[in-house]
Amino acid sequence: MAESKVLASSPTWEKIRPTLRQLVRPFPYAAVAEAQASREEITPHLLEVITQLASDPAQAIGTDYMLHLYAICLLAEFRERRAYRPLIALATQTDEIAEDLFGDFITANLGRAIASVCDGDIQPIKDLVENDSVSIWVRGAAIDALALRFLESETDARDVPQYLEALGNREAARLREQSADQIDTMFMSLIVLSCSEIGAAVALDSIRAWYADFLVDETMITLEEVEDAAQKTFAECREGLTGREPGYVRSAIGEMDHWVCFDLNENEDDDLDYLDDDFQMPYVRPEPKIGRNEPCPCGSAKKYKKCCGAA
Repeated sequence: MAESKVLASSPTWEKIRPTLRQLVRPFPYAAVAEAQASREEITPHLLEVITQLASDPAQAIGTDYMLHLYAICLLAEFRERRAYRPLIALATQTDEIAEDLFGDFITANLGRAIASVCDGDIQPIKDLVENDSVSIWVRGAAIDALALRFLESETDARDVPQYLEALGNREAARLREQSADQIDTMFMSLIVLSCSEIGAAVALDSIRAWYADFLVDETMITLEEVEDAAQKTFAECREGLTGREPGYVRSAIGEMDHWVCFDLNENEDDDLDYLDDDFQMPYVRPEPKIGRNEPCPCGSAKKYKKCCGAA
């Protein structure tokens, strides 16, 4: 996949792009650090990567293309507002395409990236949440972005608790019209998870009614857990989020270097002859970092953030 050549030539970009374009192991610390040090020079190129892929995502399907993930994380670190609309456009994908484009990035990173580059108007995020043709996991990431904006006290997100309650009530009305064997509680459960993260005591009566009608998956979060969360102050809710991992994306390296795909041991058949003789193995965590929205490894069927990750 060829990136646009419309932009003026950038020595740094031409140097690091081949390294960041495809998956390489180990994590390319030097290339990403050089990108971080050349923010003004490479930002237009990072924006172009996202914009072009949003217009034709099929170009990256079925490949080891990684440039868009580096671009998203770097732009999120830079808090680059010009990335907001292109990132929303790139995220607006069906389940199949979203899985190929983002993989686990959807649940672990996408919502935080969107929140990090938001330009102060959360309506595009709400539009993404309410677009039922979009991947359910992308919609969940968009809900996470709203919750994060609220917990970071952004003025654009002051109505998020009321919005989530209204969203849940609309979803409840839709589900109540379906037969029991047709009901899919996933979207409602994602709404309730975010309500619990921000406290959302204002929505508690509505949430109780959703549980009474069996519209929430209790293996993801129980009513008792929601009731407990509703008693927390805003400060406690904010500390509960930022105490486990940063809110906004603050470092592309910190966001990416622990990914399992960069583990040299992931595929024992990999050819490691490209490594220099003086190569030093970077620090590798004993276990891969678990995304807050990923299934808990203990086997409870709950999300990690609502199980072992809540400790």
